[in-house]
Amino acid sequence: MEFSRKLLLSILFWGGELWVWTVLMMLWPETISTGVVLYDGIILATLVSIMGAVVLFYFKRNKNYETSLLLLSNGFVGLLFVLVLAPVAIDRSLSLYLLHKIEAQGGIVSKQQLDNFIAKDYPDEMKVRQQRVTEQVTSGNLEILPNGRFKISEGGQTVLQVTGIVRRVFRLDPLPR
Repeated sequence: MEFSRKLLLSILFWGGELWVWTVLMMLWPETISTGVVLYDGIILATLVSIMGAVVLFYFKRNKNYETSLLLLSNGFVGLLFVLVLAPVAIDRSLSLYLLHKIEAQGGIVSKQQLDNFIAKDYPDEMKVRQQRVTEQVTSGNLEILPNGRFKISEGGQTVLQVTGIVRRVFRLDPLPR
């Protein structure tokens, strides 16, 4: 019975965190946005977890801090899981973009139109180039030189090495050289 009660409370707590996070994501002002959905989501997940900690420690009758920290860390990881499954996946999805474009054309398009959507429309309409450059500069993987050119930082080199290992281990398609 005690386990069921704790499980229900954990689900309710995480559901509350998820609700607050979702509302904050919708209200997150553009003026303080990083311009990268993933980073905004991580910042908000951190803020929601801090708010959850304040609520949890304020209303917690017994002082079992280990359980509270476990609940908070699970909540944070859960928020990151939802972030990657929904907003980030949708933000980066060429497949969803194509479905919307085909729907806007009455549900039927030619192969030529489809090729144009991918090659011409998608990069411009979705601001793919600028968004990814902003993401890499914000991450510290690229540095902007005074002459306006870009240079891979030490952190960027590390990312390339780690992803290269992952690509080899999981036999993913190699990146172009």
